[in-house]
Amino acid sequence: MGLDVVAEGHATTRVSEDADLIQQPQRTGFPKLSKSSWTLIACPILLSPLMFSSNVQLRVMGVTALMAIWWATEAIPLPATALLPLFLFPLLVISSAKQVAPNYCKDTSMLFLGGFIVAAAIEKVGLHTRIALKVLNVVGTTPDRILGGFMMVCWSLSMWMSNTATCVMMTPIIETIIQSVEAADADPGCSPTNLRRVEAKTPSERHSEHNPVAQIELHDLEESIPDRTLGPPADPGVLLCDQNTDIHKFGRQLCLGSAYACSVGGFATLTGTGPNIVFSGQFSTLFPKAPEVSFGIWLVFAMPLSFAVLVITFFMVRFHGRISGCKLMPRLDVPTISPHEVRNLLRDLGPVRWDEATVLICFGCLVVLWIFRQPEVFPGWGSVYDKNQVSDSTAVMIICVLLFLLPAERPRFADYNAIPKILNWEDMKKLPWGILLLLGGGFALADAFKSSGLSESIGDKLNVLQPLPLPLLMICLCACITMATELTSNISTCTIMLPVLSALAQTLRFNPLLLMIPGTISCSLAFMLPVATPPNAIVFATGRLKVSHMASAGVILNFIGVVIIALTMLTYGLVVFGIDLSSFPCWAEEPPKC
Repeated sequence: MGLDVVAEGHATTRVSEDADLIQQPQRTGFPKLSKSSWTLIACPILLSPLMFSSNVQLRVMGVTALMAIWWATEAIPLPATALLPLFLFPLLVISSAKQVAPNYCKDTSMLFLGGFIVAAAIEKVGLHTRIALKVLNVVGTTPDRILGGFMMVCWSLSMWMSNTATCVMMTPIIETIIQSVEAADADPGCSPTNLRRVEAKTPSERHSEHNPVAQIELHDLEESIPDRTLGPPADPGVLLCDQNTDIHKFGRQLCLGSAYACSVGGFATLTGTGPNIVFSGQFSTLFPKAPEVSFGIWLVFAMPLSFAVLVITFFMVRFHGRISGCKLMPRLDVPTISPHEVRNLLRDLGPVRWDEATVLICFGCLVVLWIFRQPEVFPGWGSVYDKNQVSDSTAVMIICVLLFLLPAERPRFADYNAIPKILNWEDMKKLPWGILLLLGGGFALADAFKSSGLSESIGDKLNVLQPLPLPLLMICLCACITMATELTSNISTCTIMLPVLSALAQTLRFNPLLLMIPGTISCSLAFMLPVATPPNAIVFATGRLKVSHMASAGVILNFIGVVIIALTMLTYGLVVFGIDLSSFPCWAEEPPKC
């Protein structure tokens, strides 16, 4: 939608520029280059002494620095930067091509891909909408219950789906609720029939405008946000984000709460967000003899932690806009939505359809397969096979194939082939294949850090941190990572930092999990800026928020989150992962002694 306008504007500008060139003499001298162009040209030149050094560790550092700068500045697309190891490592004699290439199709990458495919199925059948309205119908329609209910839905969905996908799917629903509140305030007698309805569609019609796992552009989001035609008219001289009525403050609370809940829910499961997948792949690469951190073990540790952060986030968001100086202002005066309106929206969806039930059953089976593959408490179904014979990616791929086979309507065996399936390949064309390349580039870097000995060298240089107590060290490292994630991709930050954290832990004779797990989770605590995470950018695009709104709530959440992560790892985490602070694991020795 926005692309046509932009293209037309570019065409008009181009015509006017051509007319000016006819009348004005051509300028001589160096052409003007953008910042990204200077980055593309200057970085390889400045880093060439490192990349062409006789020391292999310096060559790895040169390539890593180049990728980090290009990732941070987005001089070229992030997945394109991730392709650099495929040719730089062989050409600079760091690793052979046969050693580098397998990093781009690891088991953990397939696990992430499977999660995206399942998310696409959930979105396609509209299961997320029914879940959201069901929760709203159960928890109630007072402002606090609406906020808590939507945060719970976003948190629950983002465990199993991309947090970006969850936020994209929930934002239109949240906008509808906000408009309902505005309409109730403008006209207390507003009939439910005046509200925008959630349309029930047949499986053949259910092709959403936005694939949940596609890379999000702000102009794309405009199409998925309902028009603001309801509620009190805004002052034409004041932007929506500058309105300070209680209703507008409640709208900000809903937007902030949903975005933050998506980020918090993402780190609760091993597949919920990119940094967790990066950790899983790099940990197995750096420490091949270490016990596997399975989906079930991660869930046992991270879900209680995630829920605790969610509760704190709820209260922080609930008080947002109500604190003036050191005083807490009275509760927001927001009209209550009639429960009848929510029931009408649910009624419009109709009874649970065949495709919804099928996807729900498949999703339930997937969760069971993940949790009970290796539960540790008792032998799981994975114990039937040899060690490392099956993994979490095995389970998700079983479900993915089933989603391509199962019918989207009640089967009629006479014309089975004519019945549409839950998923088809058209649904896969918008999957973020670039993220798989991004993960592969990170795994290739981690492998180079280990094979060149750079991880060990970095650890030796970080001996100066040894006097710091472990809790203070963890808090400082997590705080630095969280601040870095506010400005750069969380996947690239995690990719670069994990080898450093593992090397530091080996040097200080700590179990590497003590630093790597808090560092990984800290990459998901980016609450301050719209550019920090896609969920932040998505709710910012609604026009209801200013950067100051997000920063004021986010900076406190960042600090509280870092402290909670460190304390949880040093207490509950020791039990879950079987960590003994008085001993150094044999699998972390160089070389491993077990």
